Amino acid sequence: MIVGRKKEKKFVKVLACTLCVLTLGEAGAGSGVLAAEKADPVTKPATQPAEQPKEQKPEVPAPLPQMDMTGYELFFLGNAFTYNTPEETEEKAGFISAQNMPLKPINRSGDWFQIQYGPKQVWVKQAPGTVYVRQVPKMTGDTIPSSQNYMYLHHPLPVYKEADPESEKIAAPASQRLEVLAQQGTTWYKVKVNGREGWLYDDGGYMTKELGVKRINIQQALPLYQYPNPSSRNTGTWQKPGETVAYARMGDWYQVEQNGGFHWLYAPNGEVQSVYAHFTNKKTVENGELGNALFMTPPPTRVETLTKRLVTDVRGQKERMFETVIMVPLAMVERGFSMMEYEVGDSPSLTGYLDDIFKPGDSIETLTKASLAAQQQMGDKQPINIILALPYPVEKKKVPFLNDGRIELQRQYIEKAVANWEKAKPEGLRLAGFYWTQESIPDNNKDVVKKVADLIHKKGYKMYWAPYLGATNAERWKTLGIDFAWFQPNYYFADGRKKFRGVDMLGQAYTMARETGGGTMLEWDWSLRQKPENTTHLKAYLDRGKEFGANKPSILVYDGIGGIDAALLHVNDTFSGIRKQLFDYLLEYK
Repeated sequence: MIVGRKKEKKFVKVLACTLCVLTLGEAGAGSGVLAAEKADPVTKPATQPAEQPKEQKPEVPAPLPQMDMTGYELFFLGNAFTYNTPEETEEKAGFISAQNMPLKPINRSGDWFQIQYGPKQVWVKQAPGTVYVRQVPKMTGDTIPSSQNYMYLHHPLPVYKEADPESEKIAAPASQRLEVLAQQGTTWYKVKVNGREGWLYDDGGYMTKELGVKRINIQQALPLYQYPNPSSRNTGTWQKPGETVAYARMGDWYQVEQNGGFHWLYAPNGEVQSVYAHFTNKKTVENGELGNALFMTPPPTRVETLTKRLVTDVRGQKERMFETVIMVPLAMVERGFSMMEYEVGDSPSLTGYLDDIFKPGDSIETLTKASLAAQQQMGDKQPINIILALPYPVEKKKVPFLNDGRIELQRQYIEKAVANWEKAKPEGLRLAGFYWTQESIPDNNKDVVKKVADLIHKKGYKMYWAPYLGATNAERWKTLGIDFAWFQPNYYFADGRKKFRGVDMLGQAYTMARETGGGTMLEWDWSLRQKPENTTHLKAYLDRGKEFGANKPSILVYDGIGGIDAALLHVNDTFSGIRKQLFDYLLEYK
């Protein structure tokens, strides 16, 4: 047994030495040590490169399944980052700015949507405040004529050429009043936008029959949103609990103004209470102690005729009927230019006008004589308030459309008017302020109006306006720096438009005046002489206005320039049925 173990050890040693030699031989072959290898340098290079690992190709992800995107739309309510893949990575492809017109996705992966944006296909993620997604079905069923002519839209929505989301989008109106031609249920509406007809799909109740202007009391701090949509961008917090004006309403959503901007707040649990609003008085500090007002007729209006408008005895005693006169040139007829649209580059005509009205026999002298006669009849020294119309500057020539130039023209006009007034010091008259002649203020004119209002206020005067029913920014007049506004229903002149089918034009105008602290308008013209039936239209103002109490605040009369004289002088039997009602309406509140 012992001998056997020694032999085993010897065999192990021999085997180990053999392995050593083999190992060294392999090492020598790798380093050129062996003599045989040195004798054949051509067939064996001195060195061989180490074996390179095989290149591994990146795994290609399986293509995403193609989803059916029929009817889908992406609304970009805020700036949204785009990505090359449906995942949030540090490397972004770019971003898409907020826009009214939605984009159509071409694929989907969960909350991610792929769109064609320019030459690239990119991905965006649905997220509150930035990307809002909806699916629009194709309209089915019959349509019916709209129940009314106009409705209010409170959220940007696309208008399609056909009642099909896959058809061409022709517009994407933001919040505004729309003419409605037909409808299918309460979701599809045929509307007219910028002169074109198309179809709008409203799945959020964003179309309302009334604007919903209302005085409210907000009980607590509430989050604010860009639109009446919880997925829209959060714009802050309402910080002023208490009374304010809701400039629009959609269900439990209210549009309010804060720090110069308009926002929506949501109050489903009684956080907002309605407040009963009252009409203001005819004369207030805010409106400049106006009383009733009317437009100045062009010269040569007789002093006696004008005096009868200021003081009347139609109720058996002398009393003042109109205490304010707005001086607006009668289109092109009176002065050769119109204040409604005035060429920015033509200041000489305005300078001439402001000089002419102070000349003997012109408007200021006629008003002075009429005011002094009224004072004599009333036994007082009350002056007549004068409001001068402002020109509305436009660029008809090939001049860049610059608001600075328009504001400068207004500044020159205001300074010239004030200088001429202070120089003349007309007896019996008081310059109350200036009147914005355009009856609608588009959003691109808001800054102009605000800056002009600042110019007027710095001179110590007030700014006035008379928007028509549905005019852009009519309900927001106070936020534009305007001190007082009269609301014109336009009911008398709306015959050709079916008097806004489904809309109480008089009621809406009177409501807006009451809720915002404005005045009302009484409208008719000389067509009463040719169409006695129009008397019923005027009577509607008196009946509905009396019901609302719309004759309590300052009333601005548009009478077709001098139409009041037909009632005062009994020269036309047209007024026989409503003469007493007309003057009671004007004179009830003093």
